Amino acid sequence: MYQEYAVEPAAIGSSWETFRYLIEKFGFQEGRLISRFPSEWERSVIEAAKAADDIGDIAFSKITERLRKEKRTKIINSGREYDPNLGSWIANARVAHGAKPFHAIIAQGSHKEDEIVAPEDLEEDHLLMIAPISCSVPRTSEKLAEAFLPLLLSAREVDIVDPFFGLRKPKCTGLLKLLLSSMYDSRKNKKKNLHIRIHFRREGCEPSEQSLLQNPRKWVRNWIPEGFELHLYEWKKKPGGEKFHDRFLLCDCGGLMIGPGFEAVGQHESATITLLDYQHVQELRGNFAIGATVYDKVGNAVRIKSNGEADTL
Repeated sequence: MYQEYAVEPAAIGSSWETFRYLIEKFGFQEGRLISRFPSEWERSVIEAAKAADDIGDIAFSKITERLRKEKRTKIINSGREYDPNLGSWIANARVAHGAKPFHAIIAQGSHKEDEIVAPEDLEEDHLLMIAPISCSVPRTSEKLAEAFLPLLLSAREVDIVDPFFGLRKPKCTGLLKLLLSSMYDSRKNKKKNLHIRIHFRREGCEPSEQSLLQNPRKWVRNWIPEGFELHLYEWKKKPGGEKFHDRFLLCDCGGLMIGPGFEAVGQHESATITLLDYQHVQELRGNFAIGATVYDKVGNAVRIKSNGEADTL
């Protein structure tokens, strides 16, 4: 769903014009993401910009500010090894690409490999810049998680919006368990709390607020990782108001629309997933924020902690 690019710090940091042109091509909404390769990629870009002859103080400040503001919407942790002993960034990129291919490598100079392209050769319609903003994936937990995780691993705030999500449905909770465990395993700072907000509407068979509070372990069965919390919000349509129907994964760094929602029914069905504009994502998140008036909130939000305790928010 998302294409990962290795971008040479010296290439993107060579001038303000190059930086601005390239950085605007990336983001969760574009389907293209910059690999944090090496792990201090942003610092390497700043050092390259500082050393560039064509970048003055104003342009340098603009570069550092945009990196600060946009790094979480455009840059992802690569988890790839970078060996300074190889002597150059491009040598490392070639090794990393051999182990696990990037969609493309953007680097200065002329190279024989088709997957390596110079910034000045990257037009909007360049073959290596083509990245779909929608696709269909099998409705299995594994394939849905594969599509969602790049976004979730960069997120600090997560809203799962699915009116038909249910803790009584193993096909929903199976996917949720896989997502939570994958997010936990990838976190560098496991002590920092992460709250997963689930927005649903009760279909009659779902546990009531009272049932969740009295016996939360019955519903989550100890599969919430340490430091994580589930926040469950029930909503209903206002009389004559907006229908609560669409399904989304909405995060502070980007979002997706998922046609049939978060129920992993099996390989025999597919789900259409569409990337959403960043500003639109934040507007949609606002529909489910405290004090929002698009839908009617039912009862209290229930918080279930990793230790099995539950209370209301």
